[in-house]
Amino acid sequence: MESFRVGDEVVLPELARQQGLGDPRFVVEKVIRGGMSLCALVKPRGPGGSYALKVPAADLMTDPGALERFLDELRVWLTLSACDGIVEALCVFRYQERPAVVSRWMDGGSLRHKLGRRDPEFFYATILRVAGALDWAVRRRGVLHRDIKPENVLFDDLGRAHLSDWGIADFLEEGTDGRKHAPAGAPLKGKGVKARLILGTVTYASPEQLLGGVAVDHRTDIYSLGTIMYEWEAGEPPFTGGSWEELRKRKLFEEPRPLGGFLRRTTFGAEEIIAKCLAREPGNRFDDYRVFSEALVAAAAERGVTAARHVPRMRYQTELLDADALKGRMAVHGYVSVVGTDGRRAGVNWERAREAVEKAQILEREENWAEAHEHYAHFFMPSLARDLPDDPLQQTLALGLARTLLKLGRPDEALRSLDILAGASVRPPEATRIAAEASLQLGDAEQAERIAFAALAGHPDDPDLLDVLLQAQLALGQDEKALETIRRLLKAEGPDPATTGMLAELLVRTAGSLPESERPEAMRRLAEAVARLTDPNVLETAPAEALETTVRALALAGRWDEALGELDNAAAPAEGEAGQSRAELTADCLLAADRWDECLSRCESWLKAWPQSGVLRRAAARSLATGLASGLSIPGGEAAGEAARSALEASLRESPDPDVLLALARYCEWKGHRRMALDLLEGGHATLPGEWRILVAFAEALERDGHFDRALTAAEEATRTAPYRPEAWHALAAVRSTLGRKAEEEAALRRAEDVLRELAAAWHDAREAVAKAVSGGGPGGFPAAAR
Repeated sequence: MESFRVGDEVVLPELARQQGLGDPRFVVEKVIRGGMSLCALVKPRGPGGSYALKVPAADLMTDPGALERFLDELRVWLTLSACDGIVEALCVFRYQERPAVVSRWMDGGSLRHKLGRRDPEFFYATILRVAGALDWAVRRRGVLHRDIKPENVLFDDLGRAHLSDWGIADFLEEGTDGRKHAPAGAPLKGKGVKARLILGTVTYASPEQLLGGVAVDHRTDIYSLGTIMYEWEAGEPPFTGGSWEELRKRKLFEEPRPLGGFLRRTTFGAEEIIAKCLAREPGNRFDDYRVFSEALVAAAAERGVTAARHVPRMRYQTELLDADALKGRMAVHGYVSVVGTDGRRAGVNWERAREAVEKAQILEREENWAEAHEHYAHFFMPSLARDLPDDPLQQTLALGLARTLLKLGRPDEALRSLDILAGASVRPPEATRIAAEASLQLGDAEQAERIAFAALAGHPDDPDLLDVLLQAQLALGQDEKALETIRRLLKAEGPDPATTGMLAELLVRTAGSLPESERPEAMRRLAEAVARLTDPNVLETAPAEALETTVRALALAGRWDEALGELDNAAAPAEGEAGQSRAELTADCLLAADRWDECLSRCESWLKAWPQSGVLRRAAARSLATGLASGLSIPGGEAAGEAARSALEASLRESPDPDVLLALARYCEWKGHRRMALDLLEGGHATLPGEWRILVAFAEALERDGHFDRALTAAEEATRTAPYRPEAWHALAAVRSTLGRKAEEEAALRRAEDVLRELAAAWHDAREAVAKAVSGGGPGGFPAAAR
């Protein structure tokens, strides 16, 4: 009898608990029938991802040997799921009196449907990733796959390959418990495992696997990989035949047709590697996956493809489960004690343990992490937790221990505490969060991001997971991803001053890094940041930080008078670093607003308090030089100007600062050194080609010097570099006017006005959107249309 059909509703409480789904009901959307099992695509009734539910076929339930093989597959699969290059088995349980396993549905499909892709980068990335996963399986667990074929290479929604289907996997050394493995970096020289039955798909099986009764090792899987690569290159496998026996004979006695040749160039350039993989004798193939991968990397480089050997990352730590432990998971545990290796029974006083947990939880709420840790550690028995990983009390003790260790700054120990629960059929969601936080503390932000991102598929609104993901993304410099995550966090936890302030800071930072072609989007982000920072709770929680972020947002938006207004209305800056930072920010705004005399007088005063400030010294020199060039009367006149010029030249030698360069060029031109000014601007453009202000100044200087054609070229380049800067269009209009191109001049002026209107609208709409969200009493979300 079939276990499920398309359209059926199945109730899977174990999966719902493991993924944090409120509704245990799932709908069957697709059923795939294999030789030994049935696999269904199931989706939850509510929100959530897609999952693959696998159970043995009905006839296997009456065949003890076949059923044992299915259980062996689950045992191996659960263990290998720690590797991120292998499809992860999420949980095992009983379903309609059959053993069942659930994994995430791989939306990218199998390699079978991608063999037509003639993309060398995808080819090398896929084969290297599969090789890395196979290398990990054989080295860390001594496991051979023995059924490598395109159908067993599945892709996630990011296009990454994962190995699946361990139904006929076996161990490198017959009789091993899976804990024997080669030392890191050592060649694989295992004794192999006898191929007692000819299992696997004949098209991709190695010659020795087809003989039966012959020891095979990891090189049988290398042969299968070579067959896939051959088929990917040639469009068909190296050997085809009308019958199983004919195909077997060809593999045992013939050589595959060579790929490439004197007059024919292959697509991927891996023909020599493929030929070595397909050698009839295992000893003539690659010694191990690392040598194989290095050869692939070299071949990719010859094709101009950047590739690297894939080193799998661990989702968590596991040990190989024995068969009895696996069967025990599918029964209802009633154990209250465990028999140790010496035969003695180790009892547990459950009542006292529960009392200790309650006391520890109270201590945690009081943030007394050390004492809470002692209570958890006193009753936590690793051996018992390993034998009863699904027991609620054992999970509570292990999680409490890991949680307090994390708070005490011992993340490596916290991870080891979680490892003990790796055998649980349903991994507690909190374990995932703690593992992500521990990885973050250990400096592995990439691992933390992977763990948190995967867990959020089942718990999309978990604030703790979102916070860990956010911290990992920020540590990795993934500001755009972090921006989306912090919006989700604000929506999940409701209005929160700290999160709102962090969102505003991130909006300003990402706006400043957007290209000039996306300036309307930058304006929207800056406007949103300013609007959010008007929240009284934010201003009360961190007034200094809110003021600085607001001023930076207004400055980036070119709203200098508003920025200076915020600074003038704020409380007087404190002494020390906070006061210096406020003074430097004010000086930059005064310069940008062309208030040179005020900037100069303030800088002279501030430098008495902070004489070491390079920012204030440069601001004083810039305001003096630019002020003189603009007709400002300054005491000391020419002598002061030359001193400012020397200071600017010295600063420019240290770093190519566009503000310093522009001030120096303007001063040189005022002094009559036109050639020097043009050289400065031309050199500045070569050094900082994306700096539109230098291009505008260069175009204007060229026009004043009579180089009209070059001025036109520079002005046109400025409008391409900064299409949303009115200054660039005004410079272009001025040059066109000088050249007598009246219509083109008017077109440039109209474009300048359009740009101003578009930017003003972006600013206004963003402010309005935030105001509506706040007045509507919502959680502080931001409409997507206004982003």
